[in-house]
Amino acid sequence: MIAKDAADSYANGDRDEDRMGVDGGENRVDGLRRIAAENGAKAYALACVASGACAAYEELMGQAWKPYTRDNGRSLSRDVAAVQADAMGF
Repeated sequence: MIAKDAADSYANGDRDEDRMGVDGGENRVDGLRRIAAENGAKAYALACVASGACAAYEELMGQAWKPYTRDNGRSLSRDVAAVQADAMGF
């Protein structure tokens, strides 16, 4: 999206990003397009790896993978804890 906005004359008021670099190399828009293409391929590969890892976990463990959630440390419900505290006089 950044590369698209840099090349779009309506989104970019300066519009200098598509001129040739001072050293004759690639301009800013070409660099942004190259970086977007490289990172897009990496993101797709990472999504494929994560999908495969979740499928392998389900096959090995017999249940779907669930993301980690921090345990709040409460082993009893609040109602039970309130009744216990009332019984002990707290």
